This record gives sequence, C-alpha cells and structure tokens, in this order.
Amino acid sequence: MQMIRAALLAALVLSLNAGAALGRIDAPTASVPPPPEILDQIVNERLEGQRFTLSFGRNADGVPVCVETWTFGRRGALRVRSGEERVRLRYTLRATANPELFALDMTDRRTNGRLDCMGNEDLEVAPRRIWLSFPEGGGFMTCYPGDRQGCYGDAAPIAR
Repeated sequence: MQMIRAALLAALVLSLNAGAALGRIDAPTASVPPPPEILDQIVNERLEGQRFTLSFGRNADGVPVCVETWTFGRRGALRVRSGEERVRLRYTLRATANPELFALDMTDRRTNGRLDCMGNEDLEVAPRRIWLSFPEGGGFMTCYPGDRQGCYGDAAPIAR
C-alpha cells in the first residue's frame, strides 16, 4: 500500500509540474502521464488477477439496484458478469489530468447479448471509456469525468 501511495504521489507531482496535454477528450487542463511503471504497478497490485463486486445505485432501502462482477485477467483481459449478460473485453488503464482519476479504456467487446443487471440489452461493441478512482482500503469507484464527486459505482474486492 505504501508503494501505491508513493506512486500516486509521484504522479500528482508530475501532473502539477506538467506542460504537455494528455489528450483526454474532456480534460481542459494540461498534464503529463505518470511513468509507465507507476501505471503498471497500479494495474499489477490493484487490478490484475482480481475480482470485484461492482454495485450501482441504491433503492429506498439502501440495497444496490445493480450488481456486477468484474474479473481483471492478465495482459488487459476483463470479464464482466451483469445480470444474464456475460462480456469479454480488453482494457487499458491511463492517467488523466486529475491525479485522483484514471481512464479505463475498453475495447474488443464481446457480449452474449442477454440482459444486464439493469434490464438492458447492450449490443454496442464500440470502444468505451470510464473513469476509476482508487480510494484507501482497496477496491475502486467508477466515476463520471471531472472529479471524484461524480462517482456512481463502488467496487469491492472479492476474496479468493
């Protein structure tokens, strides 16, 4: 955990001293991504080989409306179970102008075409991007672009 904190702090310092644009679609500020070894460390220690339960929204009783299982495999493989839908795709984690958020780019999406946990059929295969934040204590949050105030999903690690 100390290594991750140090890596994220280094990324913050780099982003504060940056002058080159990152190329993030919605980022008006300039930044330089952290060195590849820092992103590799985050992926290796926080994602690769891990399974997470991701919950979205809450009903009046505080129960999640939608629960998914995300399994991050080796070399950018990701599997998602959502309702009856099963998805296999590729992912890449990228730094953003905001040191608290990382872009998760997803490509090569293959689905069984069944309904997801929200009752939707999603046959779209175009590349997608969501934003992740890694809070203290493990797991991650899915967020809208901008800042952590716009996070909408909580992912908790599943013990093996």
